[in-house]
Amino acid sequence: MNMWKRNKLIRRYKEALEAFNKALQINPKYIEAINNKVYVYEKLGEYNNALKQCDEILGIDDKNLSALMYKAKLQFNVSDIANTSKTLDNIFVLNKAYYEAWFLYGKVQIEEKRYPNAKNSFSKLLELNPDDTSIHLWHAYADYLSTEFAHGNSNSKYSESISSIIRNLERINEIPFKDNNTKSYILYFLGCFYFKIGDYYSSIEYLKKCLNLKCKPNIKINAKYLLGDIWNFQIKPRWWRWWLVSPIYKWTKRIVFVSISIISAILLVGPSIVSKFFPNDTINIEPIPFVIIISILFFIILTPNIQKIKAKDIEIDLPPPAFMDSLFPPALMGSIISEYKVMPETSNYKKGIFSRRLN
Repeated sequence: MNMWKRNKLIRRYKEALEAFNKALQINPKYIEAINNKVYVYEKLGEYNNALKQCDEILGIDDKNLSALMYKAKLQFNVSDIANTSKTLDNIFVLNKAYYEAWFLYGKVQIEEKRYPNAKNSFSKLLELNPDDTSIHLWHAYADYLSTEFAHGNSNSKYSESISSIIRNLERINEIPFKDNNTKSYILYFLGCFYFKIGDYYSSIEYLKKCLNLKCKPNIKINAKYLLGDIWNFQIKPRWWRWWLVSPIYKWTKRIVFVSISIISAILLVGPSIVSKFFPNDTINIEPIPFVIIISILFFIILTPNIQKIKAKDIEIDLPPPAFMDSLFPPALMGSIISEYKVMPETSNYKKGIFSRRLN
């Protein structure tokens, strides 16, 4: 959204606030107007004011589930995890099967590092709605964190748990999806989990499938990064395979390889051809520049093996790609899933008068 459109929208939000305030002067208990003020304040990023409006609604109707749910969501957005938990407890007293509340409860448990509780929360959601693909992803994420926390990443129980997550995701992957985003997330996570148990070829296959879909830029970048790390530092292909059968930038590498090969061949046979056609030495060819250029070209061709040779000489075991350490547990999956489905909408707010007019 450009600055002009943004400013225009902000002006409309502020005009709407004035209209809602006038309506509340006439009827201070007009809950729908307060609902819409919550919505507007959230859009303006004024979360404290939005929370105050939620409290206004609860002052009128302390059992208003939509207001409680929106309050919990706002508290979570401002990282007030303790009060989010208290608000969710109030919701569960009124309705133990509130879908959105269980979803947010699972995220709260992840923030508090209570991973088994988070897993149980998403399991509850799957009982309520087994067809919600995003919840399957959150469940897999919570299961993964619980496994990391309980078993580390180096014993048989860890591999068994990750394999169980993989089987569940592969079952979901068989479902036909209307949009590529859902499919790409599942394929990406499968690639990550296969990497975690050391099945690098399966990881490569799933990451390649992910890249073949039209997916969001963050997924594409991360998949390429991980795919490149697996290919270069785990598979460690021979130099000619690195150039000709690479899973990423395949045609670019092939073109560069063929171009270097042709240039090298020309430089190698060029002097002899020139000498054959000009036997009287009318053209003086200095061999040293040819040798230098050819050496540089051969160095480029063999570059893929240099890091592998160096690692072998100094006997360093290359760690997992930094990408996995810094993004995968827990920020990567959480942030990506959050982008895919931040939170189920609280319908009573999103269907308010103001939101209908703006949409």
